[in-house]
Amino acid sequence: MALSLSHAVFCSATMKLPRISPSFHRRKPASNIVAMSSLPQPSLSTADADVASHLLRHIRSPSPSIISNVQGFLSATPPTIAPALCLAACALVRSSPQVALDTACALHLAHVHSAVISRRHLTGLSSPVELMTSDGLMALVYEMITRSEADAGRLQRVVVEVAGAVASIMAEVAEGAEKEDGRLPACGAACGAILGGGTEEEVERTRRMGMHMGRAHASAMRCGVAAAADGLGMVELELEWFDGDIADHVKDFLRTKMSFPHDVTI
Repeated sequence: MALSLSHAVFCSATMKLPRISPSFHRRKPASNIVAMSSLPQPSLSTADADVASHLLRHIRSPSPSIISNVQGFLSATPPTIAPALCLAACALVRSSPQVALDTACALHLAHVHSAVISRRHLTGLSSPVELMTSDGLMALVYEMITRSEADAGRLQRVVVEVAGAVASIMAEVAEGAEKEDGRLPACGAACGAILGGGTEEEVERTRRMGMHMGRAHASAMRCGVAAAADGLGMVELELEWFDGDIADHVKDFLRTKMSFPHDVTI
């Protein structure tokens, strides 16, 4: 079923994000060693293209101008690695990234919404139109998440994760104290692990991986790759806990996603 942006713009006016901060108790899984032949092979190389095409395929509107505006938002927004981390984390817990594709798309929309609120004038549209369209996108975030075939308990956790991350970012924007940190990437990684059926320990490790990767990505965007060294070292520490072959695959993917040469350690 296609998502209606026109309907979402009107629904978003009465929509309130729940202020919930979930905490998870960590526990070591009984075994973190699974035969590679029994694992779904992660296909992460086309992650960005998959997210973009999936979004455009499932967002519909009777007005061509609305679709054009959405495409303008998607192209004008600064890059985010939250959707990619969502897919990568799903692979890390031995599940197919396809399971997390809808949520990865939702995270991209949440990033667009946050960027519009914090930066404004990303497109040639007037501020009221930008804000109204971004609110419509935020309404679609939750509808996109619930498209997944994951069980209701996992979807509920993902909705809480995304709502909490976005509400936290918006609160800081409202107070004029915006920080470029890794909250949305951390949220994306945790959501991928949750949807992939990861243990509590795996969810928390992917969350920390996402936080460090998000901060490293922001540092690299501002100051170059060298500024991201500390964050990348922390990412590597978290990845060492996961299955070697899959972790190596994810390392290669993240290196490519951030346009790092192969001699840069992740």
